[in-house]
Amino acid sequence: MSTVKFKTNTNITAIPNVFIDEYMAKPNTAVFSLIYIYGYRCAAEGVEVSTEDLAKVFGILESDVLKAWNYWDSQGVIQLERSNNELSVVFLPLTGHESEYCSTEKKAHENIEKASDKQNEVFGKKQTPVSEIRANYNPSEIEEVRNRDESVTELFDLAQSMMGKVLTQMDTQALVEMHDYLGLPNELIAILLTYAGEKKKKMRYVLAVANDWHSKGVTTVEAAEIYLSSLTDAPKVMKFFGITAREASEDERGLIYTWLAKYKMSKELIKLACEKTLAATGKPSFAYADAILKNWHENNVTTPEEAKAQSGRGKGKTSGKEQKPKNNSFNSFSSQRDYDEAELERVLKDRGRMR
Repeated sequence: MSTVKFKTNTNITAIPNVFIDEYMAKPNTAVFSLIYIYGYRCAAEGVEVSTEDLAKVFGILESDVLKAWNYWDSQGVIQLERSNNELSVVFLPLTGHESEYCSTEKKAHENIEKASDKQNEVFGKKQTPVSEIRANYNPSEIEEVRNRDESVTELFDLAQSMMGKVLTQMDTQALVEMHDYLGLPNELIAILLTYAGEKKKKMRYVLAVANDWHSKGVTTVEAAEIYLSSLTDAPKVMKFFGITAREASEDERGLIYTWLAKYKMSKELIKLACEKTLAATGKPSFAYADAILKNWHENNVTTPEEAKAQSGRGKGKTSGKEQKPKNNSFNSFSSQRDYDEAELERVLKDRGRMR
């Protein structure tokens, strides 16, 4: 159980108008707003309460209280400070003109969100960042989650079967955190168990990978498949160009994703486009290859034979003028974990057999 110490720079309990006008009006924040107001009152009186106490006041799970503080922290309304096992909630000033209500930290956070809009278009809605504060479900809360969500029991059975052992309390706690706290569907957790679970056979490692994926916006099965494919396909395309001394850059990974996901090009066609690029320019050029593949896509070319036939008819010509590659969703994956290529390929094959 985490003890929460509140700090504020005001000696009154009045709620700032900006909070009411700008934050409470947002959808799906009713309970979060109540927790903020209650905490603000406690701060004004110098009262310390635990997350368990707050959960009892509103009849919710302790993990939901932590979700509320994580949400308000991401909005720049409060600042979370953690020291040892003590959590401090610092209420930030929200007075002044409404157009200037954001703190410097929140403005910086918004700039980061704008920069990742392309990623969100592919991987779905934006995710509220998960802080280092863990949900830490206790046995009674786990049972409560199971009672209101039958799929949790199915998840436990699936995990037990896949891991080949009886689940410990720590295992069930991690699974509930992935399902209830991170909001990951059971099928995605199964993919995580296949990859991460077989790699280290420890649920804590599976949970660490789940948090890593969540922070990148990989929260659906489709997004996971695209993400895993991007990790395995980029090195192969680099080899098509004869590049072995370095990894693909952010822009290059973005184009590779476009070829695979948008143009629906096979590896054979991508390889052929790389070969044509080298023959025409004498050097690797992702922009030139992109022009070739875009042309094939627009002309419904789906096989190497069709591509060669089109070239023979003189229809598949590309401009020698290279176009600057456009940024896209994979630009945000500049720092990736060191995943093993063979294991990733196996995960994707296993996923195909599950369908």
